Amino acid sequence: MFGVTPGPRGFSDTLPATQPLGLDEAAQGALMERRIQRERQARKAAEQLLEDKSREVYAALQTVRESESRLQMALWASGEGIWEWRAGDRLFRLDRLELDGRSVQWKARSLPEVEQEVHPEDREALRLGWQLHLNGSRPEVDIAFRLHDAGRYRWVRVRGRASSRDKAGRVQHLIGTIKDITAQRGAEESLRLMAHAFSSMRDGLAVVDAHWRIVEVNEALCKLFALASAQLLGQSLLRFVDLGDLLLDRLIGHEGWRAERVLVRGAQRTPVEVSATAVADGADAQPNFIVALRDIRTQKSVLARLEHMATVDRTTGLPNRAAIEEHIQRLLEQAGLAPELGLLFVGVDGFKVINDSFGHDTGDAALERFGALLKQAMAAATLVGRWGGDKFVVVLQRGSGEDDLRAAAHAVHELLRQPLKVGQHEVAVGATMGAVLAPRDGTVAGTLLRRGETALYGAKDEARGQLRFYDLALEGDPQRRLRMLSLLRTDTERAGFRFAAQSKVDRHEQVVGAELLMRWATDAFGAVSPAEFIPLAERVGLIDQMGRQAVHAAARLVARAAQAGHALHVAVNLSPKQLLRGDIEHTLLSACREHGIAASSLELEVTESAFVSGVGAVQPLLQRLKAAGFTLALDDFGTGYSSLSYLQNLPFDKVKIDRSFVLGLERSERGPPILSAIVALCRALGMRTVAEGVETRPQFEALCALGVDEFQGYLFARPVFTYEWLEQLARAAPARPAVQPAPQGPAARWTGGIVLRDVQPPAGGDAR
Repeated sequence: MFGVTPGPRGFSDTLPATQPLGLDEAAQGALMERRIQRERQARKAAEQLLEDKSREVYAALQTVRESESRLQMALWASGEGIWEWRAGDRLFRLDRLELDGRSVQWKARSLPEVEQEVHPEDREALRLGWQLHLNGSRPEVDIAFRLHDAGRYRWVRVRGRASSRDKAGRVQHLIGTIKDITAQRGAEESLRLMAHAFSSMRDGLAVVDAHWRIVEVNEALCKLFALASAQLLGQSLLRFVDLGDLLLDRLIGHEGWRAERVLVRGAQRTPVEVSATAVADGADAQPNFIVALRDIRTQKSVLARLEHMATVDRTTGLPNRAAIEEHIQRLLEQAGLAPELGLLFVGVDGFKVINDSFGHDTGDAALERFGALLKQAMAAATLVGRWGGDKFVVVLQRGSGEDDLRAAAHAVHELLRQPLKVGQHEVAVGATMGAVLAPRDGTVAGTLLRRGETALYGAKDEARGQLRFYDLALEGDPQRRLRMLSLLRTDTERAGFRFAAQSKVDRHEQVVGAELLMRWATDAFGAVSPAEFIPLAERVGLIDQMGRQAVHAAARLVARAAQAGHALHVAVNLSPKQLLRGDIEHTLLSACREHGIAASSLELEVTESAFVSGVGAVQPLLQRLKAAGFTLALDDFGTGYSSLSYLQNLPFDKVKIDRSFVLGLERSERGPPILSAIVALCRALGMRTVAEGVETRPQFEALCALGVDEFQGYLFARPVFTYEWLEQLARAAPARPAVQPAPQGPAARWTGGIVLRDVQPPAGGDAR
């Protein structure tokens, strides 16, 4: 009765176009219901399928995004950017470019435009690498070139490959990365240069591990060891050079180590200078060590020749003036106080006639011949040297006396009884001699030599050909005094004095300061003792100018010590003449301002002789100096003019006990009680005490027991020039609070953390 329209294929049953007549309505309704039910189920299945596919697509999209994000992060972390090129427009495009850690904007451009930004020397390599990949000769692009950026060039590396080609094999699309490799290229170049330097160094170089095993060597080391590198690698460096006192692990974190050692190669021994430095690749890496060995045979030879030239007279081959003085001083130090030591000054008479008659070459030959004969005749002497000109010095054995000097002079006269044969000539000469004895005529080499020369001149003035012993009457020579005064005036005007410093220590032998000492060396008189030139300067009115130089030298020394990290005081002696003049206060204050030091850093030493004319003349000045902050010390207390009223009425901070009392500790039973009384008196008055001339440890221990506060003397340090004293401070270790034992040997004195070398005080006087 009813026609039913077919539903969509797959969603309903296909029914005949006409239904048989006679079906009841219920049957038709049931059939319709089944059709609708199947259509609903089919629709739900399609919707579920669509939902599942959507989820899969979403998950795939998320994976792609995550991969892209990780790629971007990796590229960002590595500093690389992405580039691409398409055949359609033949343009380069950059997604991102970082140069020197900053992002650079890069617009799309053609290859010729890119080449304009490339260093001219790299353009051909860029074009060649690009074309080789385009035509298939190379599987990928990998080119390094310099790219212009902000006025300079940066090294970049471009890598990539074709992602698609057409049927003819032509590249249609390329993609790759670009990275700034300037730092890497710099490191590679630095490494190359270091490797080249390592291999081409003239010094032998070895890289060793912590057990001295050789890891690498350069060609110079192979030549030095006369072995191939294969024979050295893996060997211990200690087999060839004794470095047992060097602990490698102590080099880590330090500047390095340097010393002289001996390289042993069979029977051959080569002096080498060895330096070692620690190197490490990273914080956790095991350190290696670079050991450099320099052959110093030539250097040693040159130094030996220079030393020879410095100590040997070129004309005669005998020791020269410097060597003579050093030799005498060494003998004096070895002799102590007991044995005598004789010096003979020999002047050749008639030498000027030889020069005038036969020429200087013959004169030099005559001096050389006489020197050789004199050395042969004085075989028992410890040294025969040339002092200069026509003068020679003979140093006799320790223990020699006047009889030995007379015997030596007689031997010289006997030597010259026969003419000297010089080439084709025979020349007759004589000898006039002067003699001195230590310790009678002096205990310092410079003083003995000067007085020996004075005795020689005295002998020549009286009658040539004789021997004259030194005596004080020779010092009264008015001509000599005039010459010395003239030189003193000249050197005062040009500040020709040098200054030495002698350290002062406390009870723990810690250096607490120094005393400044003036030195005067002349060509005419040698080193002149302060005991001689200071009174002369006072008599002629030069002491003020000399005193100003000394004050400024002391202030300068304090400032330089402070710059080196040592807050020490420096003592300077004030002459009585200076105290009686009105400008000493201004001089002292000006020196402090000029050198930027506190007045308390200067210690002013005043001798008792300054008060002979009355305390009232200097008391106001000393009160003002005390108020300004200067430390005042009474020098040489206990000698000559001692008066307790000085301690009572004058504002002294310290009292320096004269060395005669220190010597009395061991020589007189009354010495210790007197010293004890002086120390107790000073302590009661609030004054510190300083003992001068301390030379033995028993003296030091006795003075400590008596309560003395500071000490000065050869036991702790000899006077050295100020620059040497500063060098000693610079080398000094931090002071220790406890008394330490003195090091062994004659060359070193312990000063409680600062070890000062015994340097011979300048000739011409003692520490004063």
